[in-house]
Amino acid sequence: MVQQERAVRTRRSILAAGAQEFAERGYEAATCAGIAERAGVTRGALYFHFPSKRDVAAAVLQEWIDRGPVAGPFPCKLEELTRRALATARLLEDDAVVRAGFRLCLEQGLETAERKRPYLAWTGRYAELLEAARAQGDVRAETATDEIAELIVGCFAGARLVSQLVPEGDDVEHRVRSVLRHLLPHAAAPGALDRLGLTPGPPTGPGATPGATSGVTSGALHFPTAGM
Repeated sequence: MVQQERAVRTRRSILAAGAQEFAERGYEAATCAGIAERAGVTRGALYFHFPSKRDVAAAVLQEWIDRGPVAGPFPCKLEELTRRALATARLLEDDAVVRAGFRLCLEQGLETAERKRPYLAWTGRYAELLEAARAQGDVRAETATDEIAELIVGCFAGARLVSQLVPEGDDVEHRVRSVLRHLLPHAAAPGALDRLGLTPGPPTGPGATPGATSGVTSGALHFPTAGM
């Protein structure tokens, strides 16, 4: 029993070290030697649990998928969606497994089928939330929930890349929040955003009238920051 517990701890240490290695160096530059050094184990111990670097990467992706929701559940599914998206954006800043997962998906080192698994899992989960929100009357009947889910997941990747290119700019959470401000009014049913406290902001873009207020379908949203 003691030996089994030690093996479980060792595997967890290697997995955490692998996430740090992939998050910082990417798949191609990461090495089994580097992962073993971070984990404080021998390469033999690493290969006992993971026969190759590819196996470590696949396990990191699976760990990310298996974590499940990072916020919720909430009675209002549209609220749960927004909170979950913003919580994920925060994890992209400081959680090695999430950062490694996104980097492994975006880079070309792993097979496409392996890299697609987290994307399909997360778009499916957001689509389910949107369908549940529609059942509650908070999402428009004509909304293509699968397309909105793809846009939300895609915005994480884009926000992460922009934050790396312009590190002195806004963080990932700010960029994801901005996307949701402009996206949700086109998916939400009339009155749904008001019930959540997500109030329409002034119209933006060419032709906008200073000081005017917008309808739910055209303005940005002001998210309450508490609890997000």
